[in-house]
Amino acid sequence: MRAAVPRALIRLPCSLAERVRQPHAMMKSTYLVSALSTVALIAACSAVQQNAVTPTPGVPVAETVESFSAWPADTPHTLVVVARDADAPDRSLRQASISVVSGRGDPRSSPLARHAATDQQGVAMFERVASGGHTVDVRRIGYAPFRFVVVLRDKCRREVLEVYVGEQANCLFECPPTPGRAILTTCRRLPNER
Repeated sequence: MRAAVPRALIRLPCSLAERVRQPHAMMKSTYLVSALSTVALIAACSAVQQNAVTPTPGVPVAETVESFSAWPADTPHTLVVVARDADAPDRSLRQASISVVSGRGDPRSSPLARHAATDQQGVAMFERVASGGHTVDVRRIGYAPFRFVVVLRDKCRREVLEVYVGEQANCLFECPPTPGRAILTTCRRLPNER
């Protein structure tokens, strides 16, 4: 697992790279040095940003909310998924198909994906899910499929992922569904964590 990088470390090489890119502020004799510095700073900026979560184009990232609740250390890491209607958030979706795969793969076709169906309350549970980035796919008859990326924390024992899925409209003209969204409630970061 890659460690998270503080935003300050991401901004520093990037802001320096922006300043060095302005050749009009430098003399001609130092132009070669500034060009080499620019290349080095851009490379450093790119290397630091690769460790940050970079979303795949067209695949949204779940919003993260921190909670104060603590779970015992012997509790296995559990991801609780709650499927709900985007237009009526109080309505849980039973028998929704939830697929989860580690990384940026296709959860519906990957042999490493884990699958579950929601119960009468719209809840599906996945135990012993590794921390890091996961691609989640939610489907139910009558609703638009929704695929997104979620990042699970390493030291959290129980994380709750609320997924709001829009109804698939049946009409003669263009009727887009309400866009899906996902909210991950996770443990609070400790001051020494990145």
